[in-house]
Amino acid sequence: MELLFREVRPDEVEQELTQKDQFNTDRVPLAATLVRESHQNSTDARSGDAPVRTRLSYKAADPANRQFWTSLLQPLQAHLKACDLTMPDIDLGMPDFLIIEDFGTSGLTGSFQEKDDGNFSDFWRRVGRSHKPRDKGGSWGLGKLVFPVASQIRSFFGLTVRSDDRLRLLMGQTVLTTHRIGERDFAPHGFFALRSTRGLQVPVTEDGLLDRFNAAVGFSRTHEPGLSIAIPFPQDKLRPDALLPFIVENYFFPILTEQLEVECGGPVLSARTFEAIANPPGAAPLVDPRLIAFIRDIHAARSRAPQVELPEGWTAAGIGQALDERQLQALRRSYDAGQLVHVRAPIVLRPRQNGPENGTFDLFLRRSPDDAPGCALFIRGSLTVPNEATNFRHRNALAAFVAADGPVSRFLRDAENPAHTSWNGNAEKLTRNWKAAGERLREIRRSLRELHELLDQGTRREDPDALKWLISLKDRSGASRATEKDPTVRPIDVPAIPAALKLYTITARKGGFSLRSAPGLTPDRLPLKIVVRAAYDLPTGNPFSKFSRYDFDFRTGANSDIRIAKSGASYSALEPNELEVIVTAPDFSLDVSGFDVNRDVVVGVSD
Repeated sequence: MELLFREVRPDEVEQELTQKDQFNTDRVPLAATLVRESHQNSTDARSGDAPVRTRLSYKAADPANRQFWTSLLQPLQAHLKACDLTMPDIDLGMPDFLIIEDFGTSGLTGSFQEKDDGNFSDFWRRVGRSHKPRDKGGSWGLGKLVFPVASQIRSFFGLTVRSDDRLRLLMGQTVLTTHRIGERDFAPHGFFALRSTRGLQVPVTEDGLLDRFNAAVGFSRTHEPGLSIAIPFPQDKLRPDALLPFIVENYFFPILTEQLEVECGGPVLSARTFEAIANPPGAAPLVDPRLIAFIRDIHAARSRAPQVELPEGWTAAGIGQALDERQLQALRRSYDAGQLVHVRAPIVLRPRQNGPENGTFDLFLRRSPDDAPGCALFIRGSLTVPNEATNFRHRNALAAFVAADGPVSRFLRDAENPAHTSWNGNAEKLTRNWKAAGERLREIRRSLRELHELLDQGTRREDPDALKWLISLKDRSGASRATEKDPTVRPIDVPAIPAALKLYTITARKGGFSLRSAPGLTPDRLPLKIVVRAAYDLPTGNPFSKFSRYDFDFRTGANSDIRIAKSGASYSALEPNELEVIVTAPDFSLDVSGFDVNRDVVVGVSD
């Protein structure tokens, strides 16, 4: 095995891999991205019904292996220097390693002697493109770039054992920039591999070298199918103990639903051991215990028929019109009692290349006890899409949207950003592969919120004894009537509580409404985020749940007469009828006009 770099011809256009920057951002640190990308593809390659098992470990530098690593890595020194990556404190003969392995998976299948549409070629020989089914968690398109980014020398090694032919294949890769050594220009990608007679980089298959490499790097794999990744000189803080919180945060759903088990430098994190490891006694819990119980109940409910299955065509009228009164009242009773509500929604999706496809997704709701703050999960396959939870904010309920597989999962996979944290209705892959993609995504996105609004507005909780110890009444004779438990009347001296000053006011105007600052909005309260929702009022029903984008549309460029004027604030349209306003000045205003003057507008605000 040797280091192979391709020389760049003088007539080639230089092209750098700028996508590397997306793997370490202010919102998603490198540790979280490494965990997400590696485990997405491990769960994607699941083979059989047993849970996928991953193992994260650390191998310290070993002087006994100095000669082995020096002969392999020293040729990389000149290329690192040409890319300004020279690090005096790094001895290429003494690498330490972060190891990430998966078991119960199929490994990198497909031809390794030529390019084809298999997983081996997608992993090693392509960037930004793959041939995996689109309902899978990851695609080895851009995600694998996180491995060289995680290395201080921008390199990694991969050993795969394939489930089909049981071959062991070893290669390595380094991803730098286009660089010059002497008079020769080299491409960004280099390989630790063998060169075939046709010039293609091919993996090592010889047992003696494979066993020697295994012993030096610290892989636990022998002949079990799957993939083992070794990252030399890992970036600071990329150790198994530091990665455990990110595994818990990003993969609690597949772990609790028995799709994934993770060994991360200690005991195995599984459905059985999850609470003990994620929320040990005496430590701050990593996952809300209510959420853990909620997910366990979802897992059990998915093996049973849903409480209600919406009729086909529900998207045209909304969930409120699709449910009959008997179904609605039954769901409200379950929700009010704190029970799990399970609704299945069919939807017709239209690929551009084939005929319509019928898919389904599941909606789960449970009222938070005592109206405690809730949270929402948006799940595609086994992957949580965290930023989509903003579509369910300010609600006192536990909620989950689950698209396990099939057309809906493929559709949403095409809508995801490269980091798999949100869906984009204008994503190039989505609009290229599906008809009416933006409208379908809005219907899917709003379904969980719409169902909650239907159930929560019917929820009424009364406590006849709520004021029992605060109020006593005198009967006509002048005697006091107190509670049976305490015959003594206790006079209550309640101090006057000054009303809190409002931060802003909202007033109606002809054809619209205005949002203005109020005396309570002082500079120390800035910036202030306000969410504004609007809908035309209706004689019956919830106007927000029955809103139609054909009524009006706040989005820029939409076919709408709505006009928005602002001062001391900025805004963006979250939905056709929902604005997010960021106030930056104590004296701000937002004027919205252009509504039908013959209809009443209902406006809701929250901050």
